[in-house]
Amino acid sequence: MCKHLRVWLGIVVFGCSTVAFGEVTSVQERNRCPNGLCWEISGFISWADAEEINRVVQRLRTKAIPFFYLNSKGGDVEAAIAIGRSLRRIRATTLMWDQSECLSSCVFVLAGAVRRVLGGRIGIHRPFSSSTEKREYQSVQLEQRRLAKLAREYLEEVNVSPALWDAMMRVPPERIRVLARPELDNFGITELDPVEQELEDAAEARKYGLSKLEFMRRKGQIDVFCAADLKRGRTVGDFEDYYNCRSRILSSRSKS
Repeated sequence: MCKHLRVWLGIVVFGCSTVAFGEVTSVQERNRCPNGLCWEISGFISWADAEEINRVVQRLRTKAIPFFYLNSKGGDVEAAIAIGRSLRRIRATTLMWDQSECLSSCVFVLAGAVRRVLGGRIGIHRPFSSSTEKREYQSVQLEQRRLAKLAREYLEEVNVSPALWDAMMRVPPERIRVLARPELDNFGITELDPVEQELEDAAEARKYGLSKLEFMRRKGQIDVFCAADLKRGRTVGDFEDYYNCRSRILSSRSKS
């Protein structure tokens, strides 16, 4: 089984027998997927997963938002970046619940989404090669620099700080640094991508007939009065109370 691993991994592996190869599965439960467009990415992230996600993306023929649940300890870095780019193309949402994990290269998948429901454990460490062959120092260094360039360019592409890669490189591959919420915010892994935020704010201001300034004022009220409903949510179906609260504030005739 080990011979199928690609060179650069973003996962803690203690012997090949511990690797659970990845899986992309459709989520059918109504309480987790009311719009019927939900998948789960779990296990070891591989190119097979990247290819399956690409097939999913190509089949989508709707403007509805697709949701992807994440529960993975990591895997192939370049495959994770490819998945992240696929999610970005369709402006997907990723979701994590309290018991789920998104570790190491999985963070690149998380970064690719334009909307993120953050929960569970999100952690990083330095990617490493699966090869035990004898290699020259310069050869390894060149390969690491190639991977660093790819990762940094991708993070900038999805509006996440390239400093995330620097932080990953400082953690030995046999360890995991779990990122606290303030760290995620500092790296730019927030609930909503800033470009997506600007597009959505303008669209909603138009929808409710509000100026941008008035819309932003009301968004501040939403943060105060509807936040508890949002924090309680851990599946797609849990957010109805939040969206009802939000709609009441935005559609209110009072502008005082």
